[in-house]
Amino acid sequence: GDAGVKAACLGALAHIDFSPIAAKAAFSSLTAVLPVLLVAMSDTRNGSSDGALAIELLTCAIHLVQTVPLSKGRYSLDLQPLTHVVVHHILMKALVDLSQFSTTSRYWRLASLTLRWLRLVLRGPLPL
Repeated sequence: GDAGVKAACLGALAHIDFSPIAAKAAFSSLTAVLPVLLVAMSDTRNGSSDGALAIELLTCAIHLVQTVPLSKGRYSLDLQPLTHVVVHHILMKALVDLSQFSTTSRYWRLASLTLRWLRLVLRGPLPL
């Protein structure tokens, strides 16, 4: 379905070896299409999305942000829009109901990525 295609595209993006400048641009583009991705994540007409799109979104976003070194402006990226999605749509909606996932491993994969994103944001520009 539509969400599956979007998930596949995000999965492919997460495996590209971006330069820091290209990673910043790709992250900005990803942020710009968040409303479209939210619609696809919320579309339950095709049965359970199984969190695939949310998993690929976070995998891709984490990869892009971590590609930008602290010295090259990692925390000058606007992390707030995706953080809003993580808190309000993934943490408070998707992860609330384990039964919407076909396997518990997919649920825990999404939960793990959610925590990785929140740690990245909460750490801020401090040394690792």
